[in-house]
Amino acid sequence: KPDIVFLPGNRHYLSEQLKQFEDLNIVVLPPDQKVATYNQKKATTAVDLFIEGDEVLPVATISFVGKDQRTDLRLINDYKEPMDHWQTDEADLIADAVKKGDSSKWQGLVQILYNTTGDSNYEMTGIRPVRITETAFLTKTTGINWVRVLVRKYLGILDMKSLREQLTPTQHQRSSTMIAKFPFRELQSRQSEGTTKQEVGSAISFKNFES
Repeated sequence: KPDIVFLPGNRHYLSEQLKQFEDLNIVVLPPDQKVATYNQKKATTAVDLFIEGDEVLPVATISFVGKDQRTDLRLINDYKEPMDHWQTDEADLIADAVKKGDSSKWQGLVQILYNTTGDSNYEMTGIRPVRITETAFLTKTTGINWVRVLVRKYLGILDMKSLREQLTPTQHQRSSTMIAKFPFRELQSRQSEGTTKQEVGSAISFKNFES
């Protein structure tokens, strides 16, 4: 019998079936989005955190690239790192997010959601586990394999000293953009834009900042 069974967070049916076996230790990476809490399901910006025990580490800041300036979380499929206006707003927003990352309630990769109307004013709108698609995005943007980090966390063998040294959330040499992909053309559908549940993948691009 395995000591721990790790499952990706988008394998809902398999997860439910395996949880029927009470003697199996099931760890879902990331946890189901049902554990998310929202003040409102809108956001323009996010701070991704990694929480291990009582320690809260900032990972990255994100701007959501909504079509037609939409901020409804169901319809936000595209991400940009670092956040817009990172030069002026990032440090303060990271400090605020770290305070709101409650380690007694959350562990692993966590996303603090914010909505802004500009002028460097941000209102927290929710907190949720980082989705599996964005976990892959963070792996590309930070150079850290976050699935491996999460597995080692739950096995109790994570080297936090090494992780702290690798994380540089306020140092940026390039921007990264993730654009969601949908199956509508293959399905011969006239639909062109979808929700987060309809994604089948994504494309990532990078652009160096001018020095």
